[in-house]
Amino acid sequence: MHMSSFNASLCNKLPELRLTLYHKNLHVVAVTETWLNSKTPDGLLDPSNKYHIFRCDRNERRGGGVCVLVNRDLSAINVNVSGAYTDVELFCIDIIGHNFKCRLITVYRSTDDAHQSEMQTKRLLQCVENLSCVSWPCFVMGDLNAPAINWSNLTVSPNCQDSYVLNFAINNGFT
Repeated sequence: MHMSSFNASLCNKLPELRLTLYHKNLHVVAVTETWLNSKTPDGLLDPSNKYHIFRCDRNERRGGGVCVLVNRDLSAINVNVSGAYTDVELFCIDIIGHNFKCRLITVYRSTDDAHQSEMQTKRLLQCVENLSCVSWPCFVMGDLNAPAINWSNLTVSPNCQDSYVLNFAINNGFT
């Protein structure tokens, strides 16, 4: 299965999105910080209707948001996220192909102080951990906005909220 993940304000990048969707032979495209809202129709993103579209738009304020597009050759099922996590920007889907099943969690962690706090970081990671407890492969994609992490050598600046993100990734096999 071929997947891609990127961070982009989609309304400003529709030609690039369509190039990615229709010419790169991808099964899944995950986008964070989409800046989409309820006024943006799915047909604007995928005029050829070749993808299932799953969105978690931010409607109360500007920016943010998550969008996952899954090629219609695959089955894709929305996995409900507990109402306890309404402040977490993520989307979880199960993807079913001819001989496989996997879970995809696409997440966006905002750079604002509230979402970078210890409490909110732990809530986000708890949500991802709960969703990733399945017996089939699970992939986490997106933008965790954790600049203090050096992913090459798995280190993080001391006394930083990003240490929770790194420890979560290591302890759950997401490195």
